[in-house]
Amino acid sequence: MTFVYIAPPPAPPVNTTFWARSDHEWVGWNGDTFRLSDWRSGVFLTQAGTEGMGMPSESAWVRTGSPFVHGQSYSGGVVEPRRVFWPVYLFADGGSAEWQELDTKFWQTMHFGRPGTWRVTTSAGTRELRCRFVSDGGHSFARDPHKFGWQSYGVELVADDPFWTASEPVEKSWGQEPPVSFYGGGPVDEPSLGAPPFAISAGTSIASAEITNPGDVEAWVLWSVTGPASNIRLGVGGREVTFPGELLEGQTLTINTDPQDQLAYRNGVDVTDSLGSYQFAPIPAAGSTKLDLSLDGPGTVKASFVPRYFRAW
Repeated sequence: MTFVYIAPPPAPPVNTTFWARSDHEWVGWNGDTFRLSDWRSGVFLTQAGTEGMGMPSESAWVRTGSPFVHGQSYSGGVVEPRRVFWPVYLFADGGSAEWQELDTKFWQTMHFGRPGTWRVTTSAGTRELRCRFVSDGGHSFARDPHKFGWQSYGVELVADDPFWTASEPVEKSWGQEPPVSFYGGGPVDEPSLGAPPFAISAGTSIASAEITNPGDVEAWVLWSVTGPASNIRLGVGGREVTFPGELLEGQTLTINTDPQDQLAYRNGVDVTDSLGSYQFAPIPAAGSTKLDLSLDGPGTVKASFVPRYFRAW
């Protein structure tokens, strides 16, 4: 009996596209940008110790019951400012002058009162966090970086608004469709048959309006209504903002519902006092929300907001 030995075929190459690094970018208040995930930039985050990408902390409001009731009752809370910490390594190969120029340029992006943007990109997209400088931890220099060309730092920042945000806003528009003849054909003033025109208004585009907030946190909308329109009503969850005035052709009414800046403008002129109802309401998180919109006239309504998230991805 003869035995023939054949080498097994080589295994297929490992598909490395399944794994990829997250990309970190810092855009300072002055516009200078550093690729913190690329060591070749000369300023980069080291492997361990980065803080600020996970869940935020909350100051919870709780009630304790009688001595005969176990535990406590949660009634809400406020998310605290987010602490950010970067272990940063900074180096240059071109001599003392090059190192000092890079070091100076990086630290000029740090400011106590002027925030920059930390941008993290993964396979799921890009999210951003606005941060301002807090401390370098009382940094001490164990050796002269001008001689050796490198230095490691611990940079502490704070995000006063603790939520990561999407890099692009969610925007959606609705308009009034022209009424169509019940008997077919074109617009009501051009019926295809000789019978008297019977019109069905196709304004269901506004009447059936809904919008989805993909974020982890409720979102406050920036409304934009373009005329001609009047008797404008913008409702979310049973609460509404109304404008009983009139918008002429080409005029735009913008209403910001954010609690920090709840104002209304018509073509740049403040008309907040002209609002009929001030029941500002956010778009709930993680789902689709039915909107209650109405107006008289062929105008359009646009809703815009930036989704907010607990984490960097």
